[in-house]
Amino acid sequence: MTRPLILFGAFDRHNLGDLLFAPVAAALLPGRALIYAGLAARDLRAHGGHAVRALNEVRATLGEQPVDLLHVGGEILTTTAWQAAVMLLPPEEVHTTLAYLHDRPTEQATWVQRMVGSTAAAPYLADRAAWPALRFVVHTGVGGAQLAATSPALRTEVLAQLRGADALAVREARTQRQLQAAGIRSTLLPDPAVLVAELFGERIAQHGTAGEVAQLRQAFAHGYLAVQCSAEFGDDVTLDALAAQLRTVATAHKPFTKRRATCIAWASSTSARCASTTRCAWSRCMNTTLRKCAPCANACT
Repeated sequence: MTRPLILFGAFDRHNLGDLLFAPVAAALLPGRALIYAGLAARDLRAHGGHAVRALNEVRATLGEQPVDLLHVGGEILTTTAWQAAVMLLPPEEVHTTLAYLHDRPTEQATWVQRMVGSTAAAPYLADRAAWPALRFVVHTGVGGAQLAATSPALRTEVLAQLRGADALAVREARTQRQLQAAGIRSTLLPDPAVLVAELFGERIAQHGTAGEVAQLRQAFAHGYLAVQCSAEFGDDVTLDALAAQLRTVATAHKPFTKRRATCIAWASSTSARCASTTRCAWSRCMNTTLRKCAPCANACT
């Protein structure tokens, strides 16, 4: 009997990119018995998602049963326990919680451990040493661009977890170079989210014919470009510079209406070149057996 496969990632919180990883992985792994796990339990089925279980609860339930685990992607190599705990909070509770914990370090540490379910410095990396029943541990399209700037304790923990992985693919060259300097080999593989249009294009098109999406498409008849920015882009000078650059892009690509694309993905040139490789590598590395990762015939370098 095929072992259960845990899809582990940050799709237990309110971030669209991370929420996409679970359905992408599930679509690329037909026939596997899947368990969706994050740091916290979240039932997203009413919103088209999955019933997400807390990883520590999954481990307690499975006990010594052999199981495989796939880290589904995201910038998880540099996400600290504190950051993860705060991101798991409902938005309306963030301000009051941070204010209360600001001058209470002991309570803060206890609260963080309770929120993420472990004492790990990088909780979105499964601890293989603490879970002997894990047979194969794989990382696909993960990121850690700022790994060199993190605390020594977090960096040491992350590198130790990655050295114990059966297969490791990172989503950009900066992370790959940092890992290579630490003696860890990895494959360069685009973020799995680049496959959303290919895997779910028809479904997206159906949803786009009604409701708020249809209203948006009608309001912007020549097409639109959706851009996600972090809080570091929030000052007026940066926003003005970004707006000018986006205006240049929009002018250069008019009109969008001539294209029948139901989903426009604005990705890096590497991601665009390697979208088909992403699907190939996922299938070869993960499908059915989770044996040691074999290089894809069209692997990115």
